[in-house]
Amino acid sequence: KGNPIESSKLYGKNFAHKAWFKDAVAGNFLKGENGLTGTSVQPPERNEIVGEIYKNDGFVIPFSAQVHSDTGELLGVWVNFADFGLVDEIVGQSREDMINKSMAAPDLMIFDAQGTQLVDYDPQNLDAQGKLIHDFDNIILKKNFISLGVEAAKLAAEGKAGITTEINPDSHEINVFAYDKSNGVYGYPGTGWLVLIGADPDDIFSDVNKLAELMIMVQVAIAIMSVLFAFFLGSLAIRP
Repeated sequence: KGNPIESSKLYGKNFAHKAWFKDAVAGNFLKGENGLTGTSVQPPERNEIVGEIYKNDGFVIPFSAQVHSDTGELLGVWVNFADFGLVDEIVGQSREDMINKSMAAPDLMIFDAQGTQLVDYDPQNLDAQGKLIHDFDNIILKKNFISLGVEAAKLAAEGKAGITTEINPDSHEINVFAYDKSNGVYGYPGTGWLVLIGADPDDIFSDVNKLAELMIMVQVAIAIMSVLFAFFLGSLAIRP
């Protein structure tokens, strides 16, 4: 954002034990279908240094790559800690789009490929700047929907997409879950995150329920008309 960063405390620190450094040096890079490679991507993490510098919870995704000289000599490692808030914003906007399409309260969740929760978007958990407050004690990087027996998460991890109706381990109520596994774009292979959307069955099937109520009203009306018509015919029959 153009603001100065106090980075002097970083000088002299050794990061040789960090996964992003070891993978970059070893060349453990993601490989896209079109051959695009050269970057190591780590799972989301809480980074103490980032949190200390920016005065936040330090929730980031590390991207690292090798730095070479013109002759190909390995000079060092470049690393970028991408703010996970970017993912939160995308999920939040997607939720708003669903609400604008008459979905009452969709529950959008993101999990890693093993089913560990990365995003649990609740608009009531936004700070004064509109950023999502992460619950690292109970949910983020802690709760695992596959271990909790959520069939939708298990099927998504298997690369399937679809809908289930089952108990939501958060609300302990019956929910309809839509699930899918994410894929990379533009040559990026992706990290296989899982996407789940939970909703109340009454919300999902509201149009169906409205149609059912209309059908009941029609049936009642037909029944009343049938009785009246029968009474009318009966009165005609007994007049002679």
